[in-house]
Amino acid sequence: MWPVSAAIDPEVGVASTDPLMELRGMTHDPGAVSLIAGPLYHGAPGAWALQGLHHGHCVLLAGRWDSETFLRLVERYRVRTAQLAPIHFHRLLTLPDEVRDRYDVGSLQVVSHSGAATPVATKHRMMAWFGPVLWEYYAASEGFGTSITPTDWLAHPGSVGRADGNGAAMLILDEDGKELPAGETGQLWIRLSATMRSSYLGDPEATAASRRGEYHSVGDMAYLDAEGWLYLVDRRTDMILSGGVNVYPAEVEDALRRHPGVADVAVIGVPDEEWGWRVHAVVVPADGALAGPALAEEIRGFAEQVLAGYKRPRGLEFRESLPYSPTGKLLRRALRDEPSP
Repeated sequence: MWPVSAAIDPEVGVASTDPLMELRGMTHDPGAVSLIAGPLYHGAPGAWALQGLHHGHCVLLAGRWDSETFLRLVERYRVRTAQLAPIHFHRLLTLPDEVRDRYDVGSLQVVSHSGAATPVATKHRMMAWFGPVLWEYYAASEGFGTSITPTDWLAHPGSVGRADGNGAAMLILDEDGKELPAGETGQLWIRLSATMRSSYLGDPEATAASRRGEYHSVGDMAYLDAEGWLYLVDRRTDMILSGGVNVYPAEVEDALRRHPGVADVAVIGVPDEEWGWRVHAVVVPADGALAGPALAEEIRGFAEQVLAGYKRPRGLEFRESLPYSPTGKLLRRALRDEPSP
């Protein structure tokens, strides 16, 4: 499968750059150092690097990710802003306390992150370490979406913000295109000036399928609260329909990561004659945890305490690592494409 390319009108991107980046903590600060942890060909790190230069920053490229190297660079160059993804937070938090305490990260004023929903517990732990400097936003190559400051996030934990300015608006629709009330999960549709002047290059059918009037969707499932704060749930393509009930892998993964024996986990649906699809967990054991029947039983027992019955994994296996994209997105599809266990 070839990747989909989103063609964006450059006038739209340039015109909206400064006010949107300020919503994400980027300000004019000549001489400040911005650290980029992801590849420049991806929208988020590439845009943050370009905007760092535009705002007078010295842009430092971290290269291949290594958690301790990141901390070393922050301390050595007194890094002011950084652009990360949730997987980087997870890996930083797995460092031993003595390693984390070795480095001074007090120069950080803005750590911008996007790319996937961040577990609430993970973000709380990062703020306890780095301070209230985590600025989150939701966006896609097709256009900007929402932003949330550290202060607003602490008041609305788990949210990715409210619609950015310039006439942006959001709808949550069910499968029939009916707008859902606050608190109910459905497909997220966003109205943005940028997406109205963008398209999927050479694929008019994909462009048409992603549009509903003035609104655009990349297939994310979400809900809005009564005040308009947006909460991501999962990708529609990752949702598991088990026994006629929707199961969102990210919710199950967030719960299982709280077990001390779990370093990382991916949840996928696998075919099942009775249930249609059954919930299956692929677990990376934490350091010192021994993969095997005893740990699997511990995790299942933990799941019984923190998850509703239909959300609990019916299958569980151990791996040394999970597939991630260079930008830190968990590639559940790569696991689904493997033969069913």
